[in-house]
Amino acid sequence: MINRHFIIGGAQRSATTYLTRILDAHPEIEQAKPVRPEPKFFLKPEEYDEGYTGYISRYFDHIDDKAGKLLGEKSTSYIEHEIAAQRIKNMLPDIRLIFLLRQPIERAISNISFSRMHGFEAASTEQAILREIDAPDQVVSQKRAGISVSPQAYLSRSGYADHLKPYFEIFDRGQIKVLIKERLTGNSETVKSIYQFLGVDDVFVPDILGETINASAKDETDVLSITTRGRLEEYFANKNEALADLCGLDLSVWT
Repeated sequence: MINRHFIIGGAQRSATTYLTRILDAHPEIEQAKPVRPEPKFFLKPEEYDEGYTGYISRYFDHIDDKAGKLLGEKSTSYIEHEIAAQRIKNMLPDIRLIFLLRQPIERAISNISFSRMHGFEAASTEQAILREIDAPDQVVSQKRAGISVSPQAYLSRSGYADHLKPYFEIFDRGQIKVLIKERLTGNSETVKSIYQFLGVDDVFVPDILGETINASAKDETDVLSITTRGRLEEYFANKNEALADLCGLDLSVWT
């Protein structure tokens, strides 16, 4: 028997941990464990080859009674890998997919802070951004345990339309919900719409709705010059337009 499933597939540094907590609080939903490190099951050939039985035993074995439960996984790297989309489709063709996106410049800044905190970045935020704009070939692809993508690809990771396009080609649009982080946190109506999308009781209100979870602390290294911010706005203008067209999103909150 295959349970009902959903996946939070990205993007990184876009309040996906908050969304996971919101959904995990719902009595009809059970999340894959452990939450950290993220499962990334569909990016690991050795695990994917174990099939659905392996998926359940690895990440949902903590659930005593799975009958009637909606099972969820959060792996933010999925958004960047078409192979993950195809593998998910092959194993879970009826799945619901959620992608949570953040204002791309702010997401990139948060990503840089996160990389710096974990020892993947020594440059200031401005230096890291200009490096990727002016010399993208110098972006370092570091291969460490638990890292499935380059931790220094800050701007390309915020080019959401390129990453989401394969998912819209592989899955029916009705299976995909794209959310804006700035319209999620603390917003009961947005949470209600997510519950409706997932087919669970939408009257439930989680206690953690107004909490701030896993936020990055900013310091002076995160301040951008007016010139650099202007270059970033130009860099993302066409990308955001493509995203709005692809997903039918109103992105006015980002400007």
